[in-house]
Amino acid sequence: MKKFEQKVGELGLNKIMFHVFGHNTSARAMYEKLGYKVKNLIMDKELDND
Repeated sequence: MKKFEQKVGELGLNKIMFHVFGHNTSARAMYEKLGYKVKNLIMDKELDND
């Protein structure tokens, strides 16, 4: 990730954004450890419409 961030900076970009599935708590923890912040949270509920 650090090399990726460096390359993004070299390209003149100043932000990295990506999607992480809510159930992927280990990935979220890793990204938060690297300094990434949650900017959007989408919640849903599947309905049983029998």
